Amino acid sequence: TGTGPYNGWNETYRYSYTYGQDVEGMGFEPFGHLWITSGSELYEVGGGRIAIVLTFESANLTGIKCDNFTAGETVYAIGSGLTPNTTYNIHVVTDTTWTDGMSIPSRVPGTAITVTTDGTGSIPTGTSVWTNSIAGDYDMVVDVDANGLYDTGIDGLDDMDAGSAGFIVISGPVSTPPSVYSSTATGAPKDTYRTNEDVYATGSGFAAGTNVNIHVVNDQDWDDGDPIPQDVTGSVETVTVNNGDIAPVLTWHAPLAPGSYDIVVDANRNGVYDAATDGLDSGSPGFIVITSPPPTPPTDVPALTPPGIIALIGLLCVVGASRIRRRFN
Repeated sequence: TGTGPYNGWNETYRYSYTYGQDVEGMGFEPFGHLWITSGSELYEVGGGRIAIVLTFESANLTGIKCDNFTAGETVYAIGSGLTPNTTYNIHVVTDTTWTDGMSIPSRVPGTAITVTTDGTGSIPTGTSVWTNSIAGDYDMVVDVDANGLYDTGIDGLDDMDAGSAGFIVISGPVSTPPSVYSSTATGAPKDTYRTNEDVYATGSGFAAGTNVNIHVVNDQDWDDGDPIPQDVTGSVETVTVNNGDIAPVLTWHAPLAPGSYDIVVDANRNGVYDAATDGLDSGSPGFIVITSPPPTPPTDVPALTPPGIIALIGLLCVVGASRIRRRFN
């Protein structure tokens, strides 16, 4: 009843069987596999890989699978079975119930957007997906076909490893939240500058040994996930955090432009304000710049008129005569 050239059939694959044993049974499987049985033997006579086994898990820095983290720790990812040397979209999301074809929920702020495989199709050990994690239950998805949907059997899913979640982050010791403020060169807080003064930034509560970007931007209302606007100084300062602190850093050299400004420390240098990890000197605004007053002109001393000079000479004579009389007395 078909329309193919072989009695209604279309030829899709052609196989050769050269084992010399009588064929007792055949089976055709996905990926173009043809299996032949003869006695107790099973022969595979064609087809590619039986299946692509995709694995994807949360891990520690050394590549060991890890499903429990303490707040502030870095979460890493491991995986295999992907296409070599390929960049994939990754989503770290709040734990949810997954169904085929559902939209992948929004990423947790501050988490990775992509991962890139090595030459074997594996996610390299030490691939960070979240620095400065916060407490909660989470899942991870590799969106293999980049369609924004979770496709069972195609996408990689880290789920159901820690209860219903792929991994969990528990509360740890209370740490100093990241903070930054405008200051003097010695670190003293300063919120008002004149156009001929330099602006410094001082901060604390950041991950030691990391590099951060410091932006000076026009004042605005901030929400988690906002893009960081263009730096008004013309350059972004990159500094290394020492023992969690940012020493006073010159962020804007005079002359300044009058106006209202904020300072943002982009801790993960992704160009986005992440409330959990970045430092913000806002306060509506963080600091202001006012116009420098003009220099005070010298005060003119009134010139003495001739009558005034005569009166002054007479006064001096009286004073001198009085002192001479006192000596003789």
